[in-house]
Amino acid sequence: MRIFLSTEAVQIKAGAAVTIDGWGGPPLRGRVKRVDPAGFVKVSALGIEEPRVGT
Repeated sequence: MRIFLSTEAVQIKAGAAVTIDGWGGPPLRGRVKRVDPAGFVKVSALGIEEPRVGT
């Protein structure tokens, strides 16, 4: 799995061509099925929205 910076991730679209390599076999070709966001908003006890990312 590769993690992208936000500035890179916004340029990735569903249907984009990909090559999967480094898995122990020959490179595989495929297409991006979906792009899931990793960030989320949590509301604090005071009602303040706080942007968060998983660690």
